[in-house]
Amino acid sequence: AARKAGDGNSAANRKDDRCDKESSSFDEEQLAIREKWGEDEVPGMSPERAEALGLQPIQLEQGYASSQADLHPLLAGHMGTRTRFLRHIAELLLQNSTHWDAIESRTRECKEEFGAKLATARVNEKAYSAAAAVMRKIMDRPSQVNVWASSCPALLRGKERDLALQTPGSKMYNEVLEEKMRMELVYEAVTELVVIAADRPVRIGDIESRYQKLHKRASFASQSLFALERSFAQELRRLGDGAEVLDAFDQALHASLRNGTLDLAHKELLSLPMELFQLSHVEILDLSGNHITKLPPAICQLTSLKKLYVNGNKITSMPRELHRMSDHLSLVSLADNPLNAETEQLYVTGLSSMMKQFRQTSLENIYKGKAGPRESDLFSEDSERVQRAELDLVNTTLPEYDLGDGPISPG
Repeated sequence: AARKAGDGNSAANRKDDRCDKESSSFDEEQLAIREKWGEDEVPGMSPERAEALGLQPIQLEQGYASSQADLHPLLAGHMGTRTRFLRHIAELLLQNSTHWDAIESRTRECKEEFGAKLATARVNEKAYSAAAAVMRKIMDRPSQVNVWASSCPALLRGKERDLALQTPGSKMYNEVLEEKMRMELVYEAVTELVVIAADRPVRIGDIESRYQKLHKRASFASQSLFALERSFAQELRRLGDGAEVLDAFDQALHASLRNGTLDLAHKELLSLPMELFQLSHVEILDLSGNHITKLPPAICQLTSLKKLYVNGNKITSMPRELHRMSDHLSLVSLADNPLNAETEQLYVTGLSSMMKQFRQTSLENIYKGKAGPRESDLFSEDSERVQRAELDLVNTTLPEYDLGDGPISPG
């Protein structure tokens, strides 16, 4: 019996040692991923997803438009974060193109199947990681055991109420669920410590063992999430996720870091995501030959933009916020657009006159109490793509104009 007990203990110890090694190995892998991809949060593009997609971090090449002062913070910092941020914008551009309907049709079932699994996996990973971090802090301050033990029941009841008010599967629901799970995990651990304290003083080793338990579960949750991300990416690629088009958007965005020119001409774009206008380093933006029906007010966030080409789209008018760019925008090309009479007249008279008129209109609206959107609200517009408009057979071919009143010849 003693030998069997000894053998059992040895087997358990070997299993714990193996788990410790696996956990330690995965911790090292996770640390390497974080070092490679950065710690900044990029919507829809976590370090794990970037790794699963097989992306490679891009170095920032020096060029006339790549001054650190001109770059969005997510572009000026860690090269892995930069890559993830540009990939995120590339995906949004794809979603705002004519290619998206076909891609959605092919991948809808796959996204629904993996979407629910990924949401659950992310909640678990974050909850276990956060709970382990709390136990790590309790190790440094053992007196917090009683604080957590006494406060958790009320906090959990509050989270239960909050959860009941949310729509299952929504972003807010998952955030509340994650917080609730974290509290449950910590409460379970501190309750065990309170039981120990009834017989003897709680030792650091007692807290550490609970921390290690949560840490291992967090590592396993991270491994599961990473494997799921990789499987999802592979399945999407197999079904046809528009990888070639996505890569073309990605390359255009990367090239803009080198020379300040963002070439999105003839990319089948229907509309523009608001995130595009966070690329404050862009000096030349070419949107020619797409199906864009309007430019949003957020375009004035492109604080380095000098030349804007929107030839051959379906634009009828321009945002009056354009006048905010008068100190740096020197050319706007609107040829082959079905401009309304007012915009066409302003365009013919020159960019300088257009800017003055837009500024005057903005001032008049302010005096009338009809001010346009505040700068802080410019990104609040719906960035979902618009439906393709009916073809307008009226084509207007006009020359380009600079800030002066004289035309610039196409040559």
